[in-house]
Amino acid sequence: MLISILNLAFTFFISIYLCIFLSTGLLFLTLTLRVKKMVQKMPTPQKKVQRKMFMTQMLYFFILLMIVACINTLFIWQGNFYYGIGLIAFGIFHILFKFVTKKEHLKKIL
Repeated sequence: MLISILNLAFTFFISIYLCIFLSTGLLFLTLTLRVKKMVQKMPTPQKKVQRKMFMTQMLYFFILLMIVACINTLFIWQGNFYYGIGLIAFGIFHILFKFVTKKEHLKKIL
């Protein structure tokens, strides 16, 4: 029983951090593809660009989290949707916890 709980926690943590890593990679890829366009339209303030990048990364994170939750539900947890819903809830809790603990950094961006 303890091993299954640890296995579930390990799967949750790996899935969350995989989504964070992949969303950062997608944001970087998007920025490298759009950098030429962004340099030509530079009159937009830096704060607005930072806010837009932050919101884009959060959107990528939640899309990837749902994809990873579906993959885990189908292949790892054999169709048990409660674990997939728990993974999405844990991902939302993780991001909200980061928002609360790192308010000072986020106030600079937002």
